[in-house]
Amino acid sequence: MAQHQLDIAWVPFDSVKAILQRVKTARSFFRHFPWIPTNVDLGVFGLTFNTARKPFDNPDVRWALILAIDIVDGVNVVLDGAATIDPIHIALTAPLYEGYFTKLEDWLKNFELDLGNGEKFKPYDPTVGFRLAELAKKKGYEISNNPEEIRRTFGPGWWKYAPDIAEKLLKKHGFYRDKDGKWHLPSGELWKITILATSPSSVNYESALIAAQSWRNFGIEVNIDSTDMMWVISPTGDFDVSTAWPNGWSGLGLDLLNVFKPFHSKYVVPVGENAPWGNHGRWSSPKMDEIIEALENTPLDDTEKLIELGLEGLKLLVREMPIVPTFNTFVGIVWDEYYWTNYPSAENYYWFPFHNYGCFKYVLPFLKSTQK
Repeated sequence: MAQHQLDIAWVPFDSVKAILQRVKTARSFFRHFPWIPTNVDLGVFGLTFNTARKPFDNPDVRWALILAIDIVDGVNVVLDGAATIDPIHIALTAPLYEGYFTKLEDWLKNFELDLGNGEKFKPYDPTVGFRLAELAKKKGYEISNNPEEIRRTFGPGWWKYAPDIAEKLLKKHGFYRDKDGKWHLPSGELWKITILATSPSSVNYESALIAAQSWRNFGIEVNIDSTDMMWVISPTGDFDVSTAWPNGWSGLGLDLLNVFKPFHSKYVVPVGENAPWGNHGRWSSPKMDEIIEALENTPLDDTEKLIELGLEGLKLLVREMPIVPTFNTFVGIVWDEYYWTNYPSAENYYWFPFHNYGCFKYVLPFLKSTQK
């Protein structure tokens, strides 16, 4: 293989379409929109709230901020609609989708927030993926009409865009708007949020853009602190909201210990010290401690018990939302088949497609020369 270069690259998403149009022998994971692999990686993008800093220690405030995000409009504008929107704290890969999401879906639909004065609100929106698909169709992209394929590609659901409900949650705790529609903290101070983000070239940055625009529209002053030092600053807790990955990679098979373990109270450290990846926001709860300890003592072959505990942990994270997932990790990956073919793809998914991971060495023996 040394005689010819392996032409495969990780490029910004907005460059993928241009490359595929310009290079006749180039292709990506899908042969059609969204082209890139959006639901095969174990990571999830999202927003981490610093629960060691007021007012983000209050779950009602966190939920208010979530309900003030228009995720469909944001993904459509920022990512051209090419994302698998994810409502839970694990990636929607095929095994985890079947193992967890399908078992959680009815619970998500019936989950309620307490708005006070006896008023309840069901925040889950199962139409999100379908609305994103419709926007893609209007742009002329070829989109499947199969409902399950749409759910798998664009996401099965997320949280309703409900700024009126967000307002009720905030007013419940003494927040108020001024005559210009700007939100103030209960103390009277103008509410300002800084989102700690990577550089714009990083794949974590899009969540910051989407949240910032929605929160500004809602009446909160928002600044994005974009810095290559994000991964140094975020663990120390010197932020309001961070775009650090909101999970410690989605599980070992159906075992979600890796996802939950950073939330154990024994790992929560004071601001200024480095917190573990997966819980830069320093949230914990006695119930999560119990779930983690039970998982640590559950054999890997006891699948039923692992899933039972995993569902408990996911429900707890949804109720508390110390971190809100936005969409699955995606990679703008393209390759040129002029010299070599048989790369992993959607129709030939024999191995993980990312060449920057060590497991790509297992792909190399399967590449086929074009004899050019």
